Amino acid sequence: MPDMGRYPTLGYLIRPANEPMKIHEFGIWLSRLWPLVIPPGLYFLQWWGWPAAAADRFGANGSGEPTLPLMFGQLAAFASPLVILGLIIAKLVCRTRWTTLAYHSLLVLGSAVAVFTGAEAGRQQANAVVKERFLEFALRSEPIVAAVEGFTHTVGRAPTNMAELVPRFLPQVPTTGIPVSPRIDLIVGPKLGRYPGNLFALRVQAGGFGLKWDECLFLPDQNYRS
Repeated sequence: MPDMGRYPTLGYLIRPANEPMKIHEFGIWLSRLWPLVIPPGLYFLQWWGWPAAAADRFGANGSGEPTLPLMFGQLAAFASPLVILGLIIAKLVCRTRWTTLAYHSLLVLGSAVAVFTGAEAGRQQANAVVKERFLEFALRSEPIVAAVEGFTHTVGRAPTNMAELVPRFLPQVPTTGIPVSPRIDLIVGPKLGRYPGNLFALRVQAGGFGLKWDECLFLPDQNYRS
């Protein structure tokens, strides 16, 4: 076997077949390989996973299922102080070196930082994806707005619910086509207090998923608050 003294991590990995790796040697190899693989991998998972999950949840053919792997990764990062506490206890029990404790604690903290920074970058992209999906819905909702306005002009009042538009103004009760937020709320009467000056309002709840906004709103008078 060649001398791998200058490359200890490879030395633990490349060894003759008749010399199986011992448990403590595997631990040393893993701890040296960890900073090269785990933090970048965790960052990439969050950075790529949030916009991909947003496209799935808010797409026309999306599943609408919660993003459990991404949330689990963040929960694990929040648990990093408990892991470090366990390392301290292990150090006191097993009498390992303080430098070993510090090294492994830095590995845990670095992994947690990678999760949080990757999640923040991923959420920004996810927010852009979701906003694009709701802009697409806004374009698709023009017949719904026309139907409500046509009902109001014909009957002399705003419809009390979407079912009143069927079948004269719409073939069926409309939905957003977005799995996670399928319902369109028609707001009339006293509930319009939040939107004065309008005969009706159309609203879709868009909260959750770390968004910076929580609803998609249409007002006939266009008097949106900034």
